This record gives sequence, structure tokens and C-alpha cells, in this order.
Amino acid sequence: MPDSKRLQLTKCDVLAADGLPVHLRPLTWSDREAFLDLHRRLSPEARYRRFFSHQMPPDGLLERLLQPDQHTHVVLGAETDGELVAAATCSQKSPDRAEVAFAVLDEHQGRGLGTLLFEQFAASAAAIGITWLDAETLPFNRQMIEVFERAGYAVELTSDRDSTFASMRLDHAANPSIDERDALATIRSIDRVLAPKTVAVVGASGTGRSMGDAVLEHLGAAGFAGVVYAIGRDGGVHEVAAAGGEPAHSSVRDLPEPVDLAVLCVPSADLVEAVRECGDAGVGVVAILTELTEPDGEGRHAAEVVFRTARDHGMRVVGPSCTGIFNTDPAVRLHLSPVPGAPTRGSVSFACQSGAAGADVLDLAAELEIGVRSFVSLGDKLDVSGNDLLQYWEADPGTEVGVLYLESFGNPRKFARLARRFCTKKPLVVMYPDADAMSAGGELADALFRAAGIVKVDTLKQLFDEVQRLEQEPRPARPDGPGASNGAPVVPDGIDSARAKALLDRVLAAAPQGRRLDPDEFAELLDCYGLAAASIESTDGHPDGIPVAGAVHDEIFGPAVMLGGDGADRESGPVYALAPLTGEDAQDLLAQTGLGARIDGDRRATRDGQVFADLLVRLSHLIDQQDRVAEIEIERAAITPSGVEIGDGGAVIRPADTTPPYLRRRMRGSRAAIDRSRPTANPPSEHSDDVQPKAEPQ
Repeated sequence: MPDSKRLQLTKCDVLAADGLPVHLRPLTWSDREAFLDLHRRLSPEARYRRFFSHQMPPDGLLERLLQPDQHTHVVLGAETDGELVAAATCSQKSPDRAEVAFAVLDEHQGRGLGTLLFEQFAASAAAIGITWLDAETLPFNRQMIEVFERAGYAVELTSDRDSTFASMRLDHAANPSIDERDALATIRSIDRVLAPKTVAVVGASGTGRSMGDAVLEHLGAAGFAGVVYAIGRDGGVHEVAAAGGEPAHSSVRDLPEPVDLAVLCVPSADLVEAVRECGDAGVGVVAILTELTEPDGEGRHAAEVVFRTARDHGMRVVGPSCTGIFNTDPAVRLHLSPVPGAPTRGSVSFACQSGAAGADVLDLAAELEIGVRSFVSLGDKLDVSGNDLLQYWEADPGTEVGVLYLESFGNPRKFARLARRFCTKKPLVVMYPDADAMSAGGELADALFRAAGIVKVDTLKQLFDEVQRLEQEPRPARPDGPGASNGAPVVPDGIDSARAKALLDRVLAAAPQGRRLDPDEFAELLDCYGLAAASIESTDGHPDGIPVAGAVHDEIFGPAVMLGGDGADRESGPVYALAPLTGEDAQDLLAQTGLGARIDGDRRATRDGQVFADLLVRLSHLIDQQDRVAEIEIERAAITPSGVEIGDGGAVIRPADTTPPYLRRRMRGSRAAIDRSRPTANPPSEHSDDVQPKAEPQ
């Protein structure tokens, strides 16, 4: 049975401040040589900041640091291109305090690695009830203090003659600094996709008939503003010229500079080697136009091998089966596609998954004379996803409307959060053919799209009707509907998420496939979130009883809260909001049902409204923090002098989905799909997507 009080770290991929992926993982004794080599390579100044001495510490001291007991002492490393470039330790000193320390190679400082490592420690420590992280540093070591400040925590400093002690108080409140860093790193990453300075086209044949030749021709015709290199995979294609007239090279390794974006137009059998060559040459992103068709010889799917090869070399991936990338910005003029015909310049940015859908979108945009700002065909969506593009479009002044035509969401929780934020600034139209089937019914799907402020459409005609309307109409200051507020949710006092986790651990240890909690377990789960369970009889007939409330992990959107049902005056049925809720969201939910009017008519209206809202906020944090809670039902609750009491209800527990995020997506149109079936387990946590702070792909 898992130990809920143990510092727990997992491996994950994150984006550094420069937009390039970094692999974080716990270090063990098997990493001894790499750990020692890292510290030997530190400059005397960096070594002095870490150990208060310019001298190399004895191997014995470093070896003791590398002996984690996985209980009170853990070590986390950051790797780029398979090389250990940073390491950090976290040691629990008391039930509520732990001490951290960091070492980052000089050439990798400034990439935000210390902050990313700190975020992992902060999340692990907070999960087991540690409220303070401490660090001892030198008085002049401003770099160390900035690591903590960039992480978004208030830093308390105390000093003696030789040292400064920095202490950071941890809390569960949403940390805007993490979101800001994630957005900045993502923007820098996608900038290499949509605004590259250098592009290499791998797979030119010189015959004028290959996919690579067509891509080169269209790049040149569009007047791409950057530098283009042609890469011929065979020795006899040196006569091929890039758009700027440069002769072709036989390998991307031969290029005079690392390139931002490599476009791979090679046979499926050569793809892994082509990705590896790009990684060796320092390429930032690979856009794979090739369709994967066969698993590799070891029986693993080729898509997994491609993804891992790219990530091990610190590269991002667009595709496979990407059919085109366009940017009509006059400063870029990017036309990366084997298909002729570039879209006209405009202010609408599109992302599509399948190639056929993308072709239909571009054809209709041209027919209706709708200008395009940018277009990305995501293909099998191993890595770069709609979530990445949402963050890029949000910051792009040339994008006024965003459009997503997708077949799957890799990280629904992150999508819901990003879409909600995006819609406070710009309109977003989403066409997702499987939304009704993937959600718990079409009603819930529609409600959650509305809650996020998204315009959901079912056909291409509806999509372009909405795009034309949105281009002409002013955007409201904020989207209507519960869950669309822009304030950061604040976790209420009295929540013990670690105790709730321990309860779920016990339940799943005895019932690995999950089950419904018994009444005592349900009462304990509620108590962990400051909610009191009462006997059913104590709430029967109470005029302030809530007829139906609940929470669910939706397949698309992740955690959501529902309010309404029998006894509510809203004819259209219950209303939904995305979790976690702000206080404003909770009040909106009440207002959307007849419950708001009932509370307003009571002489205790102000207090009762606050109590009802507090129940909904706590319920939202429960479903948000505990991803193994599949659904919660509250069939009656009552306001009492001491607060709110829940009289009847229950919860269903299921095992969490531990599938790696890059394997979780359903990938259509390719026999190399890593996971062809619909996911049946709970959605991942927000930070297990792609590459993002704390654990992210999309």
C-alpha cells in the first residue's frame, strides 16, 4: 500500500524557459557517475554557491547526497539530450519542514531549471502536509533567492554573518507564476513552429516529384523570410537547391547552424533515424509529414519510439501525419505543405488534427474569403497539441479568433483551464465530432463547453458561420456562464488532501478496480474537505435542502461540478461548472438554478448563500484534487447553525490513469496509433500533459 506521507516524485517532461523540453526524473544510486560528473563540471563559482567552497567536495559527501531513502530524502535530476545537467535534493527535517538545494551546470543556467525542480519538490511536499521549504544560501547568492521568487512563493529571509536562510510557505492556492512560466515557455517553443528563423526540409529528391521537393517549392514561392536548407537522404541529390539557392546537404548534421524546424518527408522506415539525426544536430522542433505505418522490431509502436527519441534529444514534435503549417504574417510568410495554394492573410488561426479535415477547412476559408493568420495540421498529435496553440494564439496580436477542429483532447483538464482563460480575451470555436459520445451525454458536453465560454459547433458550415459572426461582432468583457470567471480559485481552509489520498489508497488496495464508498468512508472523505455528513432524516423536509448536487470527471473536460435537478426551478435541468470553482463561480451556479431565488427570499439569505457557495467550492476542490474519485452525488444537504450538513449521497472510486500522456491520446488515421481505444479511466491531472511545469504533453 502506498505511503501517503512519503515524498514521492515521478519522471516527467517539462518545458524550460527557452521552450525546449527537459526530462525530470528521480535519481538513484545507479546515477552515481553522472551525478559525480555533474558536480565536477561545475565552475568554481557555481560550486561555491552550492557548497560554500570553491573546492570539489569529496566523492563520499556527494554519494551520501545521492542515497535517497525515498521517504525523507529524495534527489531529482534534469536531463537534456540524455545528459544530466541539473540536480536537486529535498530532505524532510520535521513533519512540516523540508530543506532543498540545487546544482545547475553553468552552461544551462538561465533556463529556469532550478525553478522547475523546485516546483516538483513543492508539489510533493505539500501533498504530504509539509508547509515550509527552506534553503541555506550565501548572502550574495541572489540567483538562489530568485529561484524561489520565480516559483511564486513569498520568501522569508533571515541571515547571520555567513549564511542566509530562505523559507517559503507552501499553500494550495493556484499559483499564477506557474501558469505564466508555462505560457512563456510554450510560446517560445511554438515560435519555432510558426515563426522559425531556419528550416530544414529532410527528404528532397531532386526529381521534382517527392514530397520534400514540393515543400521546398512552396516555401520558395511563399517568400519565406528565413533560411531554408534542403537535405537529400541519398548521396546523389546534391543538385537539389533550397529556396534561397543553397545546395542540398546529405545530412542535417552537416548544416552550418542548428535549425529551428526540420520538416521530415522520409519513408516511415527511416523516420526514427531521421529524428535521431535532427536531435544530434540541435534541431528545435521536427514536423513529421510522414505517416507511421509499422511498429519497430522490438514490438513497441513506432510512434512511441519516435516520441521518445525526440524527447531524449530535447526536441518537440508536430505530427506524425502533419499535412501543413502556414503563417501569413508578412514577417514570416511560412508555407510548409506539399499541397499548393496558400491561404490569404487574415486574423483567424486554425488547428486541425486530420489531414482531410484540414484540407476542408482551408478550402472553405478560401471559398468564403476568410483570411487566415496561422494554420497547423497536428496529425497524430504525439506532442504539440491544441493546448500549445491556445497559449500561442492568446499572446499573438495577429490572432483575433481561434478555431480548433480536433478528434481528441490529450489533457482535458488543461484544455478546460486554457480555453476558459483564452475566452476571456478572444473567441474560440471548437468542432469536436465525438464530444457528445465522449462526455457523459450531449447535455453535459454542451454545458461544459458553454461553461468554458467556448462556441461549440457540429458541422463545418456552423463553424464558418460562427467565424464570420465573431469576426464582425465585438467580444464581451468575459464569457457568460458558471466556470468562466477569470479569478484564481483559492482553496478553503480545513482541507486535508493527504488524508483523503490515504483513504482512497486503502480503498483501492482492497478493491483495485474501484467501487462505491460505503457511508462511513463517504463521511470521512467529506470530512477531509470540511464537509459534514448528517443522517438522512436530519435533512428530510428541510426547506434549505439542495435537491441534487454532484461532481464528475468528464472524459473531455476533466473535473466538473453539477447543481440542480428535482426541486430546482430551471426548466432546462442542471447546470455545470468546471472545477475548481471560485466563489464567484459558485454564486453563478446558484443563480442559474431556482436555488438562488429560494436563498434570496430567506431572511438568512446572505449567510445561507455563502454557506451553499462554500459547499460547492469545497466539492469542486475535492473532485479536482482527487483524480481517483470518478463521481460524487449529494442528494440532499441542509444549512444548520453550524454550517451545511450532507444528508444523502455517495462517491464512486476508480483507479487513476497512469498511462504516459504521450501514449494516452487516441491517434486516428494511422495504424501506428499507440492507443486506439477510448480512454476509460479517469483523466490525467492538469500537469501530466505533454511538457509543462509539474509534469505536462498535452
